[in-house]
Amino acid sequence: MCTDENAFSLTAVSDASGQFSFADIPLCTYTVVVPSEINTTEGAKPIFEGYDDDDTKTTAEIVIDPTTTELAGVDFVYKLIPSATASPTPSTSRFIPGTIGGSVVIEGTETGISGVEVTATCADDGSVYKATTQDDGSYTFGDMPDCVYTINVPTESNGWPVVSTGVTEVEISPENRTEEVKFEYTPLGSISGATLSDFDKTTPIEGVLVELTCEGAETQTATSDALGKYSFTELPPCTYTVTVPTSVANGGDLVSGPSDSDTSATEVHEEAILGNDVIDADFFYLPEGTIAGNLRDHVTEEPLAGETVTITCLENPDITFTNVTDAAGNYEFTNLVACSYAVVAPETSTSGPIFAGPEDRTEDNKEFSTVVYISLDNPEEGDVDFEYSQVG
Repeated sequence: MCTDENAFSLTAVSDASGQFSFADIPLCTYTVVVPSEINTTEGAKPIFEGYDDDDTKTTAEIVIDPTTTELAGVDFVYKLIPSATASPTPSTSRFIPGTIGGSVVIEGTETGISGVEVTATCADDGSVYKATTQDDGSYTFGDMPDCVYTINVPTESNGWPVVSTGVTEVEISPENRTEEVKFEYTPLGSISGATLSDFDKTTPIEGVLVELTCEGAETQTATSDALGKYSFTELPPCTYTVTVPTSVANGGDLVSGPSDSDTSATEVHEEAILGNDVIDADFFYLPEGTIAGNLRDHVTEEPLAGETVTITCLENPDITFTNVTDAAGNYEFTNLVACSYAVVAPETSTSGPIFAGPEDRTEDNKEFSTVVYISLDNPEEGDVDFEYSQVG
């Protein structure tokens, strides 16, 4: 500090070796002032010895005039005072570069997200610093000067929204050399599937209302399209329940679903919907197919009771059923899967041999078997009748 008529002040900072200097200064009587105590990694050190012999160790009066234009050795000595209870005090020098670090993770976990760009902007001069998260989701800004910084990440990463605003302010100051900032993203997943015919596992059933529920959230709905497909997207982590009707007019009864425990619903555990996609939550329906008919005498039209009728699925011969006509000569097969069925009546009955089947009632083509098609479009065949007549 120049103490002459045109007083002014200068400052300098000692370097790593403790040296300081003022160069190219005008002629003047100067007062050099140093702190009464400094902080080091060893602890606080008060001033021990000043430049001159006066009682004020923290100041020194120096005259720079035409005869003394350069003066070296204006030294000040600091010394650590031992203490039995003293512990080292970390350095708070503002000239030690600051560090800002942290992580970017999946919400509610410590699983890091790599490749996310993190930006630090200094409020003082607008300087922008950028870092990219590593495989473990960590990032670091080193050598950061003192400033109030705005730390931010993109509002979305891989289609996942950031929790909160994705913006945080921190300050690097002489008293605060390190800051950590953590960001989280909400992982979004999806659930999709189809409503199909159980007969071939591929025929779509359109217009089925599908419900999706999650505790604490509103119920979502979707309707299967012309391909039988439905989907729910952008789902946050949760335990979801997908529910469909137990029967639909154009598809029949629900016979199987994705869950082993309940054909009408499936639960997708939270760990399965943590940014992942469930794509095979399929439900299968079959119509309540029916084949019915009557066996009677061709001449008298008397019913033929106690006659055995057999049906066999031509696509899957293991599906075979038998029925016996009742007192009115009627038989009926219900709850049939979609299939092409061969319906076989006795070739000969108590009333004589077969006279006519349901397909051709002429004397030239006596049929005791026929094929009936049960499908979504044709779930019922109710007049598969056979007539018998005595020979002669």
